[in-house]
Amino acid sequence: MTPLAHVGFTTPFAVLIAWQVGPESAAFFAGGAILIDLDHFIFYSLRTGRYNPIEMFAWFSENDKKCTPESYYGLNIFHAAETFILTAFAANYWPVISWLLLGMGFHLLLDLFWLYSHPVLSLKVRALSWAEHFLRRKRGELEFWRKL
Repeated sequence: MTPLAHVGFTTPFAVLIAWQVGPESAAFFAGGAILIDLDHFIFYSLRTGRYNPIEMFAWFSENDKKCTPESYYGLNIFHAAETFILTAFAANYWPVISWLLLGMGFHLLLDLFWLYSHPVLSLKVRALSWAEHFLRRKRGELEFWRKL
């Protein structure tokens, strides 16, 4: 799902949260729902050595076209269950972080729905935890982009 789509789906909820709870909570929710995708930029930068976000979107779009339902894309570190667990732990000490966690969850649900409804990709294209990623690698699954 594109960042613009995430912004479009997130904005009405952020406005509602700002109206009912306050702007700080809305900002944390929106931040969690949108900034979670920074892991895509990190991945792109490490893979290509480039730091242009505009080029990144084209690069991912081209790679998505090379994917099949059996492809393994790999792990997006901020989308992993362990990141959610660490964020939930932090929310015990800073309650406003709960809104960040809620935004991250909202983002992940949008991503999973997008993968489920995608004509080529599937839910199993992406690992949802570090543990799953390491098990898949141990089984011999390699990220499809390593062969490009």
